[in-house]
Amino acid sequence: MSEIEAKFDFNELFVSITDKRGVILSGNEVFVRVSGYQRSDMIGAPHNIIRHPGTPKCVFKLLWSTIQADKPILAYVKNKTKDGLPYWVFASVYPIAEGYLSVRIKPGSPLLDQIKVLYEELVQVEKSKGVAASEELLKRRLLELGFNDYHEFSLAAAKAELTHKQSTISSETSKAQEAPQFRLNQHTISEETRFMSGLCGRNNEEFIDVSRDFDHVFADSDAIRTNLSSIIQSIRRFESLSVNMSLASHRLGSKGQTLATVAERFERCSQVLLGQVDKFEQFNERNQTKVKELNHVLNRLRLLNEMLEFYTREVADASSRHAMREIPNWQMIQNDFTIMIREVISLFQETNQHTKRAIDELNDFQQVLKSSRIAIRNLDIVRITGKLESASSAQLEKSFQPYVEEMLGFIELTDRNLSGIEEAARHYQFVYDKIRTLCLKSTSRLLELELRNLRVRFIETTPNKPSEAA
Repeated sequence: MSEIEAKFDFNELFVSITDKRGVILSGNEVFVRVSGYQRSDMIGAPHNIIRHPGTPKCVFKLLWSTIQADKPILAYVKNKTKDGLPYWVFASVYPIAEGYLSVRIKPGSPLLDQIKVLYEELVQVEKSKGVAASEELLKRRLLELGFNDYHEFSLAAAKAELTHKQSTISSETSKAQEAPQFRLNQHTISEETRFMSGLCGRNNEEFIDVSRDFDHVFADSDAIRTNLSSIIQSIRRFESLSVNMSLASHRLGSKGQTLATVAERFERCSQVLLGQVDKFEQFNERNQTKVKELNHVLNRLRLLNEMLEFYTREVADASSRHAMREIPNWQMIQNDFTIMIREVISLFQETNQHTKRAIDELNDFQQVLKSSRIAIRNLDIVRITGKLESASSAQLEKSFQPYVEEMLGFIELTDRNLSGIEEAARHYQFVYDKIRTLCLKSTSRLLELELRNLRVRFIETTPNKPSEAA
């Protein structure tokens, strides 16, 4: 029988900020509402007041060791309300200057069911054998699921949960309106915050589009690996071809000189191509790492983007109902929003750098592809030249014909494999360029967001002056 959980929606986000010790400095309305605590009771309390014993200690240990090393982490966490009701979140925790920023969404992908079973097993092991035993068990279970570590698992989890969230909620496209005129009144504040929400919404729409394109990058990476494997197998298979041609040339005596020359040229060209394939393999290995790193950053960025949009909607809704000074903890909300904007801008800049390095690597790889094309053309020239020269003797032509056919088969197969790699590389370039464009546009929007946040502060703190008599 499934336990009763605290209710909240897939389109809601928890946001909280703690200091370096884990003491709560602030939290949004969803966090306060679901936790069941009064805001005044939460601020200054340790974040572990919502900790549920159903989350294994080894997971918390991993979480804290990661963020204390100044690295972000994504993790499933089981929390509890003041009344003891459990609720699951997929948490994204970021080290910031003030301490730690945590953004949580409601999980619902098939991975959650696996995690529930795994966490229960880990908790039982901790009770009987201790945390060290549960850490080892966690590693084993993740390997059984096909993940090298929790970090790799969290990448797959982030993608699964964001995809599930997107498909579950009925998304109403947020569109930025025209910038409102600057008027010092309450209506202006509501307009400003809604405009800010629209900016975040546009970022999210474009981000979802880029994320779909990035999904294909993994397929492109697999295509490169498959085609590389085929090229290597072909070269290994045909390495004996030049040896067999040399042996055949010796049997033909003086008439076999042409065949010997072709064998030597074929060997030289295939060795050049084999050298290029080594570079392909090195690229693919480095690129796999870069794709994983970029995927991790993109998933974190997507969560933070959604956090900003949700936060601006919360503020916009509150500002339409109350004067700013009547909104609980308004100053805290403003400070938190500034922190969030700067964190997202920083992450966009990090994403931009990751993408730039990937593009530089891709440009080098494309030069290797060009060199490989030249090697294939040279091989074809060797084949055609040998075929023409062997035509001078019926015996030589008959001896050379099987090798001509084998060479042609090798050239055509390698050409197809190179075409597959080139197509994948072109798509890489397209997606990477798209990500960089999004980074630049989004950074510009976020700077606009920060400016408007300052404007709202100015409006809120500036009293309306009576108009002067004419």
